[in-house]
Amino acid sequence: MADITDTIALLQTGDRSGARERFGEIWSRMQPIPDPFQECVLSHYMADLQNQIDMELMWDIRALNAALRATDEDAKNHHPSHSIKDFFPSLHLNLADDYLRTGDFGSARRHLQDGLSLLSALSDSPYAITIPQRL
Repeated sequence: MADITDTIALLQTGDRSGARERFGEIWSRMQPIPDPFQECVLSHYMADLQNQIDMELMWDIRALNAALRATDEDAKNHHPSHSIKDFFPSLHLNLADDYLRTGDFGSARRHLQDGLSLLSALSDSPYAITIPQRL
């Protein structure tokens, strides 16, 4: 998780290609059975680094599927303030955006509704507080 966090920091400096390369290296080390929380976080950020919508969609789907397998205990093992439920609104809203850009309006609408409906369940964690600010 420390490598993922360091790579997120690299991404935040604007080094998209360096972050994409490092996430790819981390991903190859995580295989064949990655920790679901780590897979969720890495996939969530890797999606944002894609230049093609089909690849972004693939990573966002992977992030949601990993979150569905993760538990709060998995999240808290990485940081006591984390709760896996706090990731779901963002994951669904990212998918809504992906599907909108691919022209799949039904899936976009469904994920938008799911994401918005989950906003009320957000905790006061540092991550969760950022979700409504990005809408």
